[in-house]
Amino acid sequence: MLKRTTSAPAELFASSSDTLGPEGEIEIVSWNIASPNLNPLEYWVTHESQSYSDLMCSVQKAIDDPKEEDIELGQIFTRSMFQELKSELSAQKIQKLEELEHIWENQMMKRKAISEFLKDPSFGEKRLISMPDRITSALQTDDNRMLFRPSPISRCEEDISDVA
Repeated sequence: MLKRTTSAPAELFASSSDTLGPEGEIEIVSWNIASPNLNPLEYWVTHESQSYSDLMCSVQKAIDDPKEEDIELGQIFTRSMFQELKSELSAQKIQKLEELEHIWENQMMKRKAISEFLKDPSFGEKRLISMPDRITSALQTDDNRMLFRPSPISRCEEDISDVA
């Protein structure tokens, strides 16, 4: 039986199990701090599997105290990735790209990914992290059908196995 809750249990225990899957398989963990309610994986689910519980506890611990895993955003989203994004935005005639680059280089890229970005309350208040997912995960067509973005956290019914 599965039970959904909105946060982790009060007491967390260290993981003692290997969380790597068989070679060639993709394992996904989604940990949505902002909780926009469309993500079926955003809630803690109590399950009888000890390895599941260990995984959930280890993810929560990593968010609570990321230590050396709390790397700079610029190590995740590299300069070349930013330049590629900027080029795509320019092709779409998006304005103020120099201002965007200034903000990225002077305010964002040196921030720690977990403690200074994901856990920054100002981003949560502005919905800067969760809103893009909220507004792109499902679209309603003119004839009232719902289309879901293919992803592990949407209600997409398409086969997305070829993305591996």
